[in-house]
Amino acid sequence: MKTTLSKRKYRNTIKGRKHEKEYAKEYRQKNKERIKQRGAEYRKKRKNKERIRAYMKKYRQTKKFKQAYKNKYYKNQRLKYKIISKTLEYKKRSKLYKIKYWKTKKFKIAWKKYAQKYTQIEKNKENLRKGSKKYRARKDVKKKQACRFKTYYLVQQGKIDKKSCEVCGKKKVQAHHPDYSRPELVVWLCVKHHKELHKKHLI
Repeated sequence: MKTTLSKRKYRNTIKGRKHEKEYAKEYRQKNKERIKQRGAEYRKKRKNKERIRAYMKKYRQTKKFKQAYKNKYYKNQRLKYKIISKTLEYKKRSKLYKIKYWKTKKFKIAWKKYAQKYTQIEKNKENLRKGSKKYRARKDVKKKQACRFKTYYLVQQGKIDKKSCEVCGKKKVQAHHPDYSRPELVVWLCVKHHKELHKKHLI
């Protein structure tokens, strides 16, 4: 019994721990294939698979695993992202992916929910009011508003006739002004084609 106690005490010391680590490294380097074979045989058995899964579930919930996972995983991902994000191919793909995602229903539904929450906060309401006042005070916006009021006045008088959409033929129509200095020149378009025109500049 004296020998066993002396070994246990020696292992708890700093020297004993260093000696065990050095011995373990040498053993792993020499017997890599043997360790792999034993691990594969152990994992094939059903009983051992269930034990491993139960152990991993408990281990993933610990603080040690979470901290180690964050530190190692995110460092590698950041390095990869810095290298890849500078390439032109990545930038082109990201733009195409964003454009496709913005057209989906998932994005529209998520955006509406976010907008509703954002507008309910008092701080955001004040910021939106200030932004709208600054936007309306701009010279370009004042010219556009004046041109729109003039077209509305001419339509009421009957000098300009409303027409259906020039692309699809819908009756619900908006007035598109190619030149805001001339309110008489109007292109009648529906909401969908009016937005597409401003995005793509077809006309």
